[in-house]
Amino acid sequence: LGIIAGITVFYPALGLQGLGWGVVVGSFLHFAIQMPAVFRDGFFNTVPRFSEGKALLETVFLSLPRALALSMNQLTFIGITAIASTLAAGSIAVFMFAYNLQAVPLAIVGASYSVAAFPTLASAIAQGQRVEFIAHIATAARYVLFWSLPATALIIVLRAHIVRVVLGSGAFDWTDTRLTAAAFALLALALVAQGLTLLLVRGYYAAGRTFTPFFVSIGIAAGILGLGVALVSLRNDFLVFTVQSLLRVEDVPGGTVLALAFVYALVTILGTCVLTYLFERKFRGFIAQVAPAWWQSLVAAVASGVAAYSVLVFLGPLEFSSTTLSVFTKGFAAGVIGIIVALIAYHLLGSREYAETFGSLRDRLYTRRLPAPAVAIA
Repeated sequence: LGIIAGITVFYPALGLQGLGWGVVVGSFLHFAIQMPAVFRDGFFNTVPRFSEGKALLETVFLSLPRALALSMNQLTFIGITAIASTLAAGSIAVFMFAYNLQAVPLAIVGASYSVAAFPTLASAIAQGQRVEFIAHIATAARYVLFWSLPATALIIVLRAHIVRVVLGSGAFDWTDTRLTAAAFALLALALVAQGLTLLLVRGYYAAGRTFTPFFVSIGIAAGILGLGVALVSLRNDFLVFTVQSLLRVEDVPGGTVLALAFVYALVTILGTCVLTYLFERKFRGFIAQVAPAWWQSLVAAVASGVAAYSVLVFLGPLEFSSTTLSVFTKGFAAGVIGIIVALIAYHLLGSREYAETFGSLRDRLYTRRLPAPAVAIA
């Protein structure tokens, strides 16, 4: 509400500073809305006393690397924005639109499982249950793979349909659609890696080891920015043309921004591999428990992508004159078929996650009626 007020009320009256004041108002509201509950729960019934100095220092020691790791992500985006500003007009918008689109499935799958798993992981570590800790984080990782790999395949196949339906209006023309869709597909390659990173980082934090994710995040940030600057400054036309050709946008101007999307995905995947290797060294057995879900999800993703692509070929390609309804209908049909084929593949492969998911749904939707107790008649 504060940001909306900054745009609609403060900006006309104060100019650019009004947007900043909108953020300030929003931040204050975010703080103020929590205070009634804080007072109601009695946190300020007495004057707070400083009594646990060691606990405070422990908390600061663990939290500081976490805060710095989060800042690495922000610095990375500042650097990407700076690099993109040296490219063709609209490059920043293309990258950010594509990133925001791929952030949706990441938030639904990767962030959800990592946040939900954290209390269980912390409890297992606190009770010294190392085996249970590894089992819990491996279970969450298997579900991240279960959902994310088929989603990645469908995003790559349906990238133009998704972008056109979500963003294709007003000044966002067909050229913008194709370029954003290509960047969207490249960033989606790192969807699984980002989801696993969120989970493994939570696992490290639950174990009280916050410096390892911090150092890995520094390496990822340095790799993305360093390689991005190198590719853009050297103007590696071969790499750019290869990426454009694979995504069939070689005739679209401004394709150099795809190099940034490619670098972001590549370095993120490599960083996740490093983090996974370090986690396996510390907590043996994690990879062995996740490996079956990996290859099953990969097979299901390939089958899903092939099925969705076949439907698109049958229905016909997108054209400049295609209406939003036509684009949505074709994409929806291909997506549904792709999902069905992925589920069939999981069933045939004997996926544990598939059985657990549908068993849970069945139990929620269909409640068994217990037989009526026998009544003795005197």
